[in-house]
Amino acid sequence: MVKLPTGRHTQSIKSARKNREKYEINKALRSKTKTYVKKINSLVSAGDQKAAVELLPEVYKCIDMASSDGAFHRNRASRLKSRLTKKVNSLKT
Repeated sequence: MVKLPTGRHTQSIKSARKNREKYEINKALRSKTKTYVKKINSLVSAGDQKAAVELLPEVYKCIDMASSDGAFHRNRASRLKSRLTKKVNSLKT
């Protein structure tokens, strides 16, 4: 008998496969979001307010997509957006 990677039943094999696929999708969304956050932070530290303000809606969209897909909790998404907005608005003063 061949040893299967998880359980012996087909449903457990399918479940493991779907979990792995979902993990990969969520990992990509989290990575994309982190990249955008790093871009905003670098623009803020460089003092480039105009570019940061232009990039902010795109970052919001990415965070919302990750939140709705389940990669982030909705409170974490809200917290991220709030902190980024606060950083970008600090450049205006």
